[in-house]
Amino acid sequence: MNNKLLLIYFFVFFYCYSYSQEIGTYYYSDSTISAQGTIRNGKPDGYWKNYYPSGIVKSEGKRSNFELDSIWKFYSEQGFIQSEISYFEGKKNGEFKEYIVENDSIYLHSITMYVNDIKHGKAYIFSKGKLQKIIPYEQNKQQGQSFEFDASGEISAIVVYKNNEIVSKQSINRTNVQGEKQGTWMEFYPNGNIKTEANYSNGKLHGLYKLFNSRQELLQVGNYDADSLVYASQIMDDFEEPFEKKEWYNDSILKFKGTYKDIVPIGVHRFYNEKGEIVSGLLYDSQGTVIGKGITLENGKKQGAWIFYFPDGTKESEGSFLNDEKTGLWKFYYPSGTIKQEGSFTRNKISGFWKWYSETGVLRKEENYIGGKKNGLSVQYDEQKQIVIKGLYIDDKQHDEWIYKTGDIITKAVYEYGDKTKTWESHYSSAKTLQFRGSYYMGKPKGKHVYYYNNGKLEHEEIYKNGKPAKAWSYYSYQGELLYVVYYKKGVEDKIVTVSNKHGLQ
Repeated sequence: MNNKLLLIYFFVFFYCYSYSQEIGTYYYSDSTISAQGTIRNGKPDGYWKNYYPSGIVKSEGKRSNFELDSIWKFYSEQGFIQSEISYFEGKKNGEFKEYIVENDSIYLHSITMYVNDIKHGKAYIFSKGKLQKIIPYEQNKQQGQSFEFDASGEISAIVVYKNNEIVSKQSINRTNVQGEKQGTWMEFYPNGNIKTEANYSNGKLHGLYKLFNSRQELLQVGNYDADSLVYASQIMDDFEEPFEKKEWYNDSILKFKGTYKDIVPIGVHRFYNEKGEIVSGLLYDSQGTVIGKGITLENGKKQGAWIFYFPDGTKESEGSFLNDEKTGLWKFYYPSGTIKQEGSFTRNKISGFWKWYSETGVLRKEENYIGGKKNGLSVQYDEQKQIVIKGLYIDDKQHDEWIYKTGDIITKAVYEYGDKTKTWESHYSSAKTLQFRGSYYMGKPKGKHVYYYNNGKLEHEEIYKNGKPAKAWSYYSYQGELLYVVYYKKGVEDKIVTVSNKHGLQ
């Protein structure tokens, strides 16, 4: 009897469960799929995908208890990712990433932190993958000190916000047209506080110089005139001065020695056995993060096997030292943990056979070295393992015949100890037609250089004399019609004559 009841219960449960969860599909008016995912109790739940009428995925992500959950991804009609949004219980919580597409390349545009659908925390703005701005938010409003960055990654301005309004902006870390430091320059601690503030005139310290601790308390003030210190004053002591800590075996034999700043380990730390021999060691950065593991002798030289780490603790490289010089096999890694390159060192110089890999593990380059210089065959591959560059090096200089493959174009080149020489030719691999022909002498272009479209029509002609542009350069349309002519005198562009109609030049 009990077995019958149990069996009845099982079938009822299975029926209810099957009834409550099913795959749901929605359609556009033309019967193409607009959305598809799991339906539970008549409502969307679980993993869902939404589609454009073209069939391209529009968005995808998970629902938990009918609410948006975890990472949702949104795409353009061309299939490029537009944003990634982190959800929890139906609200944006965590990172909101936005992307832009330029010339078929996808770039991260911004990262904004959300708490329960409200912007809160730092927002990072990028330009073609490079950090451009850091803006703090509080309760959906720009609030506090933000930073702007130049193309090199240097902080170029400090902007202060209050309730979405800019209340002050200070340009810093600028240079003059000669590339010399000019005006106010600042360095910062990782927490964003100012470390140093200095003034420059044409690359030289001029005026006030200030030094702060990590709490942005003023430690020192100086005054400079054309890089010469006029006076300096100690405002307060830095209580974070580094100190050395030691531990002992039985109060007599050194067990450990390392430097600390406050409670943070920094620099070289050594561990000893009971014979007083160094058996291991750690290397810390100024923030107490381990960046290396291996033995550093008392004279400061690295010895034996070493491992170096990225800031997040993943392995960056590993190999051996002999009296502070790299020796033997070394391996370098991507932050993901896959191998990036491997090869040998002899007395701190790369030597022998080296290999480079993509982050997906595909071999991308092979080269030979002697005494730190490229010598021998060099081969580069694409992600499909096809050769894209192949040639010979002698003492770090390209020599003899080289092959380049760029998209549909294959180029046969010739070098003589690093200088372009003889006749170069490029062909369209698909059409098997000439794309370029030109000669070089001692690295400089020589005579006539001609370029062709993939339909075989002439694209343009160039004339060189003594390595400089000369005479008339003609440019043609894809259909073969003359578009314009550029005339040169003594290597300098003299005039451009364009075609006004099919009967001649204007």
